[in-house]
Amino acid sequence: MNLPIDKTTQTGSPLRQVTLAATMVLLAGILSACAQSRNVPSAGDAQTETGVSESSGESAPVQETAVPRAPALPEIDDDPEQLIKMTRDDLNGLLGQPDLVRRESPAEIWQYRGKDCVLDVFLYNEDNKPDNPFKVVYSEARDLEAQNSDQRRCLNELLRAQLTS
Repeated sequence: MNLPIDKTTQTGSPLRQVTLAATMVLLAGILSACAQSRNVPSAGDAQTETGVSESSGESAPVQETAVPRAPALPEIDDDPEQLIKMTRDDLNGLLGQPDLVRRESPAEIWQYRGKDCVLDVFLYNEDNKPDNPFKVVYSEARDLEAQNSDQRRCLNELLRAQLTS
């Protein structure tokens, strides 16, 4: 006895078959495009690190990936000796406005606070005359616990902060 077989239940409708075939072709195209854009060699054409194809022995282009680098920090003159004999205007131009100014005639102490240090700059008015400019005669650095600190490191920190502000 032969039972009638409904072919649409075994393989699906003709529309479903066409849709499935079209989907497969579309997926194959997408995968092939992805492989080409990433420059992925095929299994039979492996490349060595030098870019020479092992299967053909010919040179093949090697795609290098650029690694982003942090911008180089500019060179900074962080020698504290450069402060000596600077006027108020010179000091202001280099380090900006001080965080604190203490006046004790004939001296002024300008204080600059960094993230990790404090720089005290001592300016004197020679002969205590109004027409003589105040000039730096001494500087010292300390950490946030008031312990002596490296002046060069502190000045470097303050100068870099001035560059980024």
